[in-house]
Amino acid sequence: MSRADGAVRHASGWQLLALFVTALLLFVVWRWQPEPWLRSTIAESLRPYHMTLEYQKLETAGLAIRLEGVRISSDSLPLPLQLDSIRLAPDWLSLLQLRPAAHLTLLWNGVDVQATLSRSDQAIELADMHASAAAEALSAQFSGMLPVQPGGELQLSGTLQIDPVSGRPLNGSLQGIWQQASLLFPGAKESLGNYTLALKHDGQGNSWQWQLTGGTAVVLHGTGTLAIPSNLPQQWQLAGDVGIVAGASVSATLQSMLQQPLRFSLAGSLMAPRLQLQR
Repeated sequence: MSRADGAVRHASGWQLLALFVTALLLFVVWRWQPEPWLRSTIAESLRPYHMTLEYQKLETAGLAIRLEGVRISSDSLPLPLQLDSIRLAPDWLSLLQLRPAAHLTLLWNGVDVQATLSRSDQAIELADMHASAAAEALSAQFSGMLPVQPGGELQLSGTLQIDPVSGRPLNGSLQGIWQQASLLFPGAKESLGNYTLALKHDGQGNSWQWQLTGGTAVVLHGTGTLAIPSNLPQQWQLAGDVGIVAGASVSATLQSMLQQPLRFSLAGSLMAPRLQLQR
């Protein structure tokens, strides 16, 4: 046997040992310990981040843990975060690679979010993230704030790295898609096309780059920045420009509103954006 073969077998042996030990520990903690112990363990693990987690029901299935009726509170959150459910399960491939991670699935008001969750000294990473929801269901959470009813499917994918102490997004690349977008006006439904919003960061500073494109009836194109100085979305500052033109499939109603191209300046915070028409 060559030294290279021996090194490979030695590394494989360590990986199998790490997998066995990790699986055993997870089995003991998640399967055999009573719920009061697990509840206190969750509380202790969140204490360094000044967060509290409450839930109505806890279930275990093998090495997976599922919480229902979840309420997360933190000094950094303006309001407690209410989730229908959270599920965590070990990512076996990452354990073989000696990079422990977990599969995360959460449900919030009809929005299904899935990601692979891992942690280092520098950041908490959400990889292979995917979220989807019907635009109608999501807009119901903002009842009274939207003048028209949106339709279609909303999807979000990408990777995000978060500061483990402050919770501020540090790095990442996200893409949001509004498929088969539509707006329901009184007595009419306007089909708009598909839109894509890309957001990315190069790891330097707190300024993220965004780009908006798409549409067949109403064509949008915009670029700008999103400054993220903290973990509070109300402090995230928007800047950029958005152009709007009538597309090939525009209806007569929208055509009358878009007789000439429009361009807007975008400013304000993420929670309170401001659009100003450029003359």
